[in-house]
Amino acid sequence: MYKNLHKNTKDELIEEILKLRDTEKKLRDKLEKKEEKIKNLEWKLNKNSKTSSKPSASEWYKKNTTICNSRKKWQNPRWGKKGHTWANLKRNGNGNVNEIIDVTPKKCSNCWTELLNDLSEFVSKKIKQVIDIYTPSMAVKDYIWNKLKCPKCWFLNQPTFPEWVTKPVQYWTEIKTFSTYMYNYQMPSYERLQDFFKEVIGLEISQTSLTNFNKTWFEKLESFEKLLKQFLIQKELLHVDETWVRVNWKINRIHVNSNENLTYLFHHKKRWREAIEEMWILKNFKWNCVTDNLSSYLIYDFIHYLCN
Repeated sequence: MYKNLHKNTKDELIEEILKLRDTEKKLRDKLEKKEEKIKNLEWKLNKNSKTSSKPSASEWYKKNTTICNSRKKWQNPRWGKKGHTWANLKRNGNGNVNEIIDVTPKKCSNCWTELLNDLSEFVSKKIKQVIDIYTPSMAVKDYIWNKLKCPKCWFLNQPTFPEWVTKPVQYWTEIKTFSTYMYNYQMPSYERLQDFFKEVIGLEISQTSLTNFNKTWFEKLESFEKLLKQFLIQKELLHVDETWVRVNWKINRIHVNSNENLTYLFHHKKRWREAIEEMWILKNFKWNCVTDNLSSYLIYDFIHYLCN
C-alpha cells in the first residue's frame, strides 16, 4: 500500500499520516483494555482463602502443596521410642464384672470321677476376661390404669399415671438423649440415624420425632447457655474465631468463643458485626481477647491480641 506514496501530493500524504495515527490510537486503546482485563482475571484467579474471605471449600480445583517435613527419619519416630513400655488391655475389677462363667471341669476326663467335691485338689487357678457389650434392644413399658369400685362402701378408686406419662404412646428420656447425642456429636444424617434405630434396635422412628428431640434439649439448654456466656465474659482471657460451615449447600459461619476450660459455638448466616452483636459475648467482654484481626473485632473495647 506504500509503494506509490512518492506519487501522492502533500495533502494526500498528510491524510494518510492522520489515518495511521487514528489506527495506532485505536490499536493502543484496544491493547490497554485487554491488558486491564488480563490483570483483573489474574487477580481473581489468585484470590484464595488466605488472601480474602473466600472459603477454602471453593478451592477444590487447586491441589494442596506438599509440606516439607523437617523431621529426620532417625529422630522422633512416629511410633514407640526405644525403651517404651506398651500397656496391655487392663482387667476390670470384680465390681465391674456382670457375669461369671465357670469352666472348671466337673468330671475327670480320664476316669470320669466327680471332681467338684471336698476331695478334689486345686492345683492352679487362672482367670481370663472378655469385654463386650449387650445387644441394644427396645424396651416397651405398659402403664395400666384401672378404676375400681370398693365392694364395701362403693367408692370409686381412680388411680393416677406418673406425671411424665402424658400420651397414649410416647418416647422416653433414654431414646431422646441418645438420639440427640448421636446427631449433634457423632453427626450422622437423620436418615442414617433412622437406619441405626431400625437395624440395631428394631425401632422405626420418624425424622419429625428426631427433630423434636433436638428441639426439646435445645430449649432445656437455654439456661445453661446463659450461664456459659456469663462465665466466658468473667474470665480474663478469651479467644474468638469463626469458620465456615455448609447449611443446605450455602456457606454459613460458626463463631467460636473459648478459654482454657469452656467453648461456646454460635451459628449464624453471616460473618461480620451483625452475627457478633447477636452472639452478645464480645460487646460485654472487657479483658484480654485474642483475635485474627477481623475488622469487626477491632471496634470492641477490650485489649486486643492478634494470633498468627
